Amino acid sequence: ALCKSKKAKSTDELMWVSMLDPRSSELKHLNPAEAERAREHLIDAAVELAKEMNATTECSNENVSFRTNMDQMTTPHKENLAWLTDVYSGGVEAEVEEPIPEQEEKLRERCKSQLLVYMSNAHSTPVTTNALKWRKANQKGCSIIAALARKWLGCIATSAPSERAFSKSGNVVTTKRCSLALDGIRDVMFVGENYAELDDNIPSDSSDNDTENEK
Repeated sequence: ALCKSKKAKSTDELMWVSMLDPRSSELKHLNPAEAERAREHLIDAAVELAKEMNATTECSNENVSFRTNMDQMTTPHKENLAWLTDVYSGGVEAEVEEPIPEQEEKLRERCKSQLLVYMSNAHSTPVTTNALKWRKANQKGCSIIAALARKWLGCIATSAPSERAFSKSGNVVTTKRCSLALDGIRDVMFVGENYAELDDNIPSDSSDNDTENEK
């Protein structure tokens, strides 16, 4: 039963996450019931993310306000307030209140509106479209949907040599390139770029001239 529940959850996630890709946003691969369920799940996820975004913004604003008030105090007042804060509250943390039903309903309507804008922009998007370029050009008016796409479809950057897909030195060797030292990669690149047969600066008849000089 546990395996079935996990499988069902992952299937639901795959269905609504696929909407975040403009090339599959119309959900032609799903039946009407599955498509409707996927839209509802996407809106739910967008609302939750919007709550997190609002909470982060409010927390940042309150921390800035607190630091501003601290700067306006004298040094003894700062020390006393900092000590009391650490002792009794464990630090300054902005309390995030649960949104009231009216606010949550407005937030949900906002997410639905942004989803409609996104679906309108993504209508009939060819499969060969570059999704990253498309999103850069069409993210206006649907900031929450764009943030949701970055969360689920984005890739965290890494400095590991084997992951540097756009690095010339990273493509010198295949899967084992991460085990090479930097000096080894440099030497391989040097030999590859300066190989005599590929060097246009070396005349093709140089060997003939050397033979004549010896005679």
